[in-house]
Amino acid sequence: MKRFLPGLILFLMFSPCAWATWADKYVTAAAAGGGDGSAGSPWTLAEAIAAVASGDRVNIKAGVYANTTTSLTFATAGTTTAPIWWRGYSATIGDLDTLASHTTLTLPSITFTTGQFISTGAHQIFSNLSVTSAATAAGGAVYVTGGTSKLIRCRVINSAANVGAAAVTFATGANNYLIGSYLSSNAAANVVKDTASGASIDQCYISGGLGGIVGGGTEIITNNVIVGAAVDGINDNGRLVAIGNTIASNGGDGIELTAISTNTSIIAHNVIANNTGVGVKNSSGANTDQMLLWDNVFYTNGGGNLSGLTEQADYTADLQVAMLAQQESASPFKAVGTDYSLQYNALSMGSRQTWVFENSTATSALSRGGLQPPADGWKVISQNHQGLGLFVAGIGLLGLGIISVALRSR
Repeated sequence: MKRFLPGLILFLMFSPCAWATWADKYVTAAAAGGGDGSAGSPWTLAEAIAAVASGDRVNIKAGVYANTTTSLTFATAGTTTAPIWWRGYSATIGDLDTLASHTTLTLPSITFTTGQFISTGAHQIFSNLSVTSAATAAGGAVYVTGGTSKLIRCRVINSAANVGAAAVTFATGANNYLIGSYLSSNAAANVVKDTASGASIDQCYISGGLGGIVGGGTEIITNNVIVGAAVDGINDNGRLVAIGNTIASNGGDGIELTAISTNTSIIAHNVIANNTGVGVKNSSGANTDQMLLWDNVFYTNGGGNLSGLTEQADYTADLQVAMLAQQESASPFKAVGTDYSLQYNALSMGSRQTWVFENSTATSALSRGGLQPPADGWKVISQNHQGLGLFVAGIGLLGLGIISVALRSR
């Protein structure tokens, strides 16, 4: 019997544990104020924001950190070698640092009425935090204006009905990362908005909103579930790399490209299904020779699978405009709208990075059911090795430093 294991190098590269030495500080919701940030005399959250220094790991205990209209601004910057890590825990330090723990343990809850969680200092890491707001100001609930920031295993929900708001906005700076998080917005606001030079979004569950991900620059969107947006799942006007995502049940297109960069964009190994509009739509009318489409699976997109893009079954005909498109004959999902796990007999399983699909009713982003097991147990699933090999070769030729590895173990 074999099972699939995630070999996601991107996640490992940007894990906060990459730095070996931290100065640990502590925050609790019950702190009276006047503490020194030690375990025995913890800070309030406001005190921590005021006193934190580069190289600090601020351990925030589960509890409710209630704010109203007043925003919290994390202005102190870390450095490349000494970032600042804001790390939530439930009862014991480190107990939320695995994805599985989020199904049973409580995250620290930072709440606002209309205030915002604002990060202006570069080189900050936020992990294991729940942020909720009805912020109508530009940027929405979590507003990142400092570069090289990371949100890992967080839950961010913005309930404000304002198109200028979002659950998470990256406004300026490069090298921002959003990993393993649950993100949702009101149907009048986008969920993730990137107006900076490009962000990397990996292993997230992105639900609802006006648009799932709206961005420009170089967007690297991998291994996410993007469902239920009122308009497009992904709307991009720069260079897009979208690999291994489920993009389903969105009210517009699965992916709409309003502009295509002269640098090659890649859409590969995605499941694109049940969208009201087109599966993948190029509305720019330009640069179709800068698009690599490879091994995507489509099902029941109301406007068809492709628009404004040329399908070529022969990969060697044109390296940059190639597509091996597969069409499901039945829904690949266990239950559209509630459970986007891939069914065992779905065509999508043959070439997809299947471990990222999960039950949308779970209490956290990556509490994965993953796959529906067959009645007679797991079997070896044949892969389209030729297609996958050509795709990897194409990535190498294009000079992209992105590596996704699927490991199989007995």
